[in-house]
Amino acid sequence: AVHTPETNVDAKALEVAAIRAAGFQPSEKRYSDQQLTAADRIGNVDFLEFCERATGAPAFSFRKDGWGKIKAAISTQNLGSVLTNTANAILLQAFDNTDQTWRSVFKISTVNDFKTAERWRIDSNFQFKEVPEGGEMEHADVADQKFEIKAKMWGRQFALSEQAIVNGDALGVFGDILRQIAFGSNEAISKECWSLFMNPATCGDGVAFYHASHASLKTSCALTLDNLSAARAAFLTRTKSKVQTAALGIPPQLLVVPTSLEDKALMLTKATTLNNGSSADTPADYNPNAGRFRVVGAPSLELASFANYSASTWYLLADPNRLAAFESADDSSRPNADWHARYRVRRPYRFRRRARRL
Repeated sequence: AVHTPETNVDAKALEVAAIRAAGFQPSEKRYSDQQLTAADRIGNVDFLEFCERATGAPAFSFRKDGWGKIKAAISTQNLGSVLTNTANAILLQAFDNTDQTWRSVFKISTVNDFKTAERWRIDSNFQFKEVPEGGEMEHADVADQKFEIKAKMWGRQFALSEQAIVNGDALGVFGDILRQIAFGSNEAISKECWSLFMNPATCGDGVAFYHASHASLKTSCALTLDNLSAARAAFLTRTKSKVQTAALGIPPQLLVVPTSLEDKALMLTKATTLNNGSSADTPADYNPNAGRFRVVGAPSLELASFANYSASTWYLLADPNRLAAFESADDSSRPNADWHARYRVRRPYRFRRRARRL
């Protein structure tokens, strides 16, 4: 009896099998139990068998003329879509396993295209005032602050070698390449975000973003309990730029520190008791800053490749969803976390010299 692979399988089950062959585990949120079970029946597949199953071709047919079959399948059948869906699942899983501390600091939004988009922040005085009997309500003062943001296209391209495809190792190589692409994409975003965070542009008033006149900079301020408490108080009592009588009133929630200060920051914000300073072995009854902040350790803050890097500078920020200091946007016209595939299958040119192959 001759046993050949079953070719009429659900495309999602084939994606699961390919993800496993690439060295990843498929997400149970993305695929149903039925699809996962069907993938179990498929078992391990190499790249040529994957192509046969994706196109519904007879078993072993791609091994006779792999390059020709793949070129035809990419252009006329659903092999490209299955490869794309497989790559998207792998990329998303690999991307989620990267360091994404920048997400804690930046507000994440979307733009519709690559044009410069305007952002407006309302700086206003809506404090209620007493309404006299028979009188009218006083109009609130509203002032707008405009900011701009613009999306740019980023990317890299890669190729699978003929040897990997012919030898059946292409899915494993495919997975390794996609893993590196996910790491590289996050690295690019992280670099841009932390570069902006550490060295933002000059504000509209011609003064640096971090400046004493903006109540956003204090020098010679080591990370200690007293300095952290004082910085929190200064943050809360900052006044709105247009209405000097109204306090900001928004508590800081993020304590952003370089890696060298991360352990100290965690002790200052997590420990329930701290030394009160009166005696070396006498702790305070409690730590007032315990639970007030979420510590974000960012290695980039002390890397020499970034402007204004420092192993001792630390930052306090409000929750970016409440009051964002920085914003990162993606193009909403493209699906999130997708790779946008363009396929070109080309046989490498072989140089020949008479009967001798080089």
